[in-house]
Amino acid sequence: MRRAFILNDVAYDLSHLNPYVRHYEYLDKKTNLLRKFVIAVAFGSHCYTVKEPPEGSDKRSLLVTPLDHTRYFDEERYHCSKQVSEIIEQVIRGYCYRTGKGNYLVIKVMDDSGKSHNYEVYFTLSRINAKTCRLFVQSAYIRDRNHDKNKIRDKKIMFSTLITNIMDGKPVSKR
Repeated sequence: MRRAFILNDVAYDLSHLNPYVRHYEYLDKKTNLLRKFVIAVAFGSHCYTVKEPPEGSDKRSLLVTPLDHTRYFDEERYHCSKQVSEIIEQVIRGYCYRTGKGNYLVIKVMDDSGKSHNYEVYFTLSRINAKTCRLFVQSAYIRDRNHDKNKIRDKKIMFSTLITNIMDGKPVSKR
């Protein structure tokens, strides 16, 4: 469970990034059978931290993640992260993009004071057992000049196809 923390006299609640479990079912069009799975959703600290300290910050903004690597709190990522659970729920009901690197991406256009931003949420999906999989949100951020080297793949995949392949042990094309 993620707890709130105080930074420069401001409390930041991280409970929106607590792991949760959701049930997922869909009609498999190939077999005409109702498939049911449990999805354990978890979030990485990269949803609200950055590698380098934000401009103008000091060492008090330092966070050490459970993986024991140094990350810095980022207020913009933190505020955007409040929408990540909702975005993941939309993915589960729709589609995502392949990255070509073994993970998946969803892009949500966010409106911030009249400006549109591509908010990118990267995740992995892995099989835990015959009825349960893990969806791990690795990172989420607004695409900017610091993140434009990541190529957006235009190859969509339906979440139902993705989870079927993962749960059945079939390969998922990286293209």
